[in-house]
Amino acid sequence: GETAVHSGHWMMGVLSILLLVYGIRDPSRSRGSVLAGALLAAMPVVAWEMSTAYVDCALTFYLLAGFIVLLAFRRTGNQRWIYTGGLFTGLALASKYNGLAWLPAAVVCLAIWSRLRGHCWRRICKNTFIFLSIAGIILLPWLARNYQATGNPFFPLPLPGFDSPHITAELI
Repeated sequence: GETAVHSGHWMMGVLSILLLVYGIRDPSRSRGSVLAGALLAAMPVVAWEMSTAYVDCALTFYLLAGFIVLLAFRRTGNQRWIYTGGLFTGLALASKYNGLAWLPAAVVCLAIWSRLRGHCWRRICKNTFIFLSIAGIILLPWLARNYQATGNPFFPLPLPGFDSPHITAELI
């Protein structure tokens, strides 16, 4: 019930803090990641979000995880990090449409870091296509469900060309 939802959201907040502390840890500068986690935990809005049943802590976790695995790609060049980054980005997009704001930054970082690793433009395009395809595959069921139920894949956002009887003047 409601307690489980609250507990799950609180856990996503805790996991976000732990991911920030341990995910970006650099052995030569370990205090920086602990400070970053402490700053996130000390923010009143984060504490408040962790006590609610919204999806913002899950969005935070998935965005942080996506960024951290793309950093791992930057360090190692291992292709699996692109797959994992696409997975976490897709989960972020599926949890809340605000995750779309992350998408251009992720694609630009992926392209720059691929180029810095010496990849040709064809491989950069391939990496970007794989990343976006995996994210899209994760997001697609939610878009299809929204479209089937409301006539608008990005409901409740009022998009031109997707007239929905569920979008009223009161909602906008």
